[in-house]
Amino acid sequence: MNQYINSLKELVEENYDITVLSMSQIKNVYKIIAVEGNFCLKQFKYDFYRLKHILEIFDYFKKEYFDNILDLIETFSCEKYIELNGIYFYMTEWINCRELNYSNTYDLIRGAQHIAKFHEYSKGFKASIETKVDVRWMKWIKIFEEKKNDLTKFKEIIENKDKPSLFDKIYIDNIQRNIDLANSSIEKLYDFDYENIMQEHIKKGYICHHDLAHHNILLDSRENIYFIDFDYVILDSYLHDLGSFIMRCLKLGRWNMDKFKIIFNAYKDVKHVSNKELCLAMSFILFPNDFWQLGVQYYSEKLKWDENKFLRRLTRSENDKQDRVNFIENIISNQ
Repeated sequence: MNQYINSLKELVEENYDITVLSMSQIKNVYKIIAVEGNFCLKQFKYDFYRLKHILEIFDYFKKEYFDNILDLIETFSCEKYIELNGIYFYMTEWINCRELNYSNTYDLIRGAQHIAKFHEYSKGFKASIETKVDVRWMKWIKIFEEKKNDLTKFKEIIENKDKPSLFDKIYIDNIQRNIDLANSSIEKLYDFDYENIMQEHIKKGYICHHDLAHHNILLDSRENIYFIDFDYVILDSYLHDLGSFIMRCLKLGRWNMDKFKIIFNAYKDVKHVSNKELCLAMSFILFPNDFWQLGVQYYSEKLKWDENKFLRRLTRSENDKQDRVNFIENIISNQ
């Protein structure tokens, strides 16, 4: 056990009523095997005021009797977190579970129903002024315009290179296509009354998980579902999560109408979605965020990935794009 984990083990034993037998890191959590049972120590990426916001959200869901979030274990001093070298952690029980499988129909139905339940139970949440909140209400169009401008900047970067890479050449060949797609997404948001519908959603207030990857929705042996990892949580319309979830389930060659209907009908079994709201969700995922994100990673963040990794991601994304566009246009035209 390295020195950092040793220090963390000591901190856990000082603050919780457990005796640690072993502690191992798995991604951004630590699995603790203790005399009293197994526990999960979640490392939080951001500062205290952001953590405070997440803890307020946990408290709100528990107050509303939403039972699909694991209970936080309090310290001896009744705090819900500990801190080591400026890094914050909170602890829950470790549950024996599996991640949702987005290729499995049963999992899709259960996942969609519980995401809708999550959104319904989130209604009415109000963040306190002492927390750091990521508010996305009314910002889709502004954010999309800014991202579209980034694509133009990436184009200028490539054009000013003496020796453009293969990635540069493929990326610039596809920039105008994606700018056009960004414009189409923005136009559709206006067409489907984005601002007025958002005003109605603001009155109700919603929380978006904002990272509904399959590994953040867990299913235990009794088929209970739990949402985990709230690091990216935002305040925005539930349509943000709904659109993102649909895209995660259907992207990369899985743009299947029957599968879409399974997901959407399961969601609607719990929470009503109007035709115009569905069109807004589809307009949201029409935006070429994948193409923009790769540009950010390559030209702005300059991630130290192998060039082939960038090329694989770009090729895979662009090969999927027309199927995605056709599918979304088909959904919208039939509303």
